[in-house]
Amino acid sequence: MRTGRRIANPAAKALAGTFRADRHADIVEIATPAKSAPTQPRYLTKEAKLVWREEVDRVAACGITDADSSLFARYCTMEAVYRTQIAAGELPKAALLTELRRMAELLGIAGLRSRLARAGGTEAPKSSPFTVRPH
Repeated sequence: MRTGRRIANPAAKALAGTFRADRHADIVEIATPAKSAPTQPRYLTKEAKLVWREEVDRVAACGITDADSSLFARYCTMEAVYRTQIAAGELPKAALLTELRRMAELLGIAGLRSRLARAGGTEAPKSSPFTVRPH
């Protein structure tokens, strides 16, 4: 995962009047069709199965495949724990919230920013003229 600021949506930048072609022209939305639907594992709890049924259409639309089934199952399990804690009036731990957000980003359901990437991201970052290099 790259460090630094998250990629901003160029459409939102254009609406705000802050779009710059030199900075934002190479940003594209990632849209990959699902090859096969994720398979629900048998070990999920009743609550996790409920989360699975609620979320499977959204994640399938974002392009997850059968290869992502175990990641999605872990997300459903953690989301079920989160919902149980909230319903009981407990405050969930920050680690649980952080992992839920990370998994949602990986699955493409964390919002528009999770589906943006720089086009041709294989190039090396440009070096700074202030970088000190050993001779």
